Amino acid sequence: RAVHIVGNYAYVADAFNGLVIIDVSDPANPAEAGFLDTPEYAYDVYAIGCYAYVADRDSGLRVINISNPASPVESGYYDDVGYAYSVFAHNGAIYTGINNTGLLVFGFGPGSPARTISGYVRYGSGAGIGGVQVNLSGNASLSFTTGSSGYYIFGVPDAGDYTVTPSKSGYVFSPGNYTYTALSESKANQDFTGTAAVAASDDCRIIGGARGYVNPTKGETATIRLTPSVSGDITVKVYTAQGSLVWEATKSVVANIEDSIEWNCYNKDNSMVASGIYLVRIKGAGIDKVKKAAIIK
Repeated sequence: RAVHIVGNYAYVADAFNGLVIIDVSDPANPAEAGFLDTPEYAYDVYAIGCYAYVADRDSGLRVINISNPASPVESGYYDDVGYAYSVFAHNGAIYTGINNTGLLVFGFGPGSPARTISGYVRYGSGAGIGGVQVNLSGNASLSFTTGSSGYYIFGVPDAGDYTVTPSKSGYVFSPGNYTYTALSESKANQDFTGTAAVAASDDCRIIGGARGYVNPTKGETATIRLTPSVSGDITVKVYTAQGSLVWEATKSVVANIEDSIEWNCYNKDNSMVASGIYLVRIKGAGIDKVKKAAIIK
């Protein structure tokens, strides 16, 4: 699948045969010097110093000691990724291309333990939020943009101090960041929950769903975000397009404090509503508006 030549040796990522090392000191008579069968399918290879880095599809990144080309030995690996398809090493960092995820950067030397920080950025419904820039700061500065799954991952130097912070225009995240002091082990499930921010000029807004509509079969809900101008009770009533009352709720709110009322897309009889456009009447505490909610199953 790929070859990288360093000095008198060609390092070949030979698919299901793993890493094959060819002596090319005499180009007219190349000869196999050694090989190491990797667990999966060797797609790409990059050799530097005493190590060859192999992108081994769903077995991730394999680190192979090639100080003795006749007898290469695996020194380590990292396989908590999707399919690894490409690899490059430069200035102490290892860059690995991951299918459907992006670029994974390991900022440690081959003799150091693999420490990672990973998690998901999701809506409250559990659907991933794409296009979120997750930034790593501290002893290393890296950035990762999430795909549709919302997954992110960083490879980090050992025992450093780090902060991970998500950012996307028009969104707020909880928690705002994660902070680590003298990181000594990998951190998984470092998840963030994102919601669309309510504009200061809008006293109420309906949000929910990963694609601009709500799919209750996936556990999504419609959330009515409120920023009342006065304290009091707010009543939310949901109607069909034909004017039939579907659901209602009342909540006491405080002036200038953001609040919310959640509709799970069930009617008064506790049955899931049909797909369609619903009218949402929000009245009280200085608010009197009608909004629309799209429900698609």
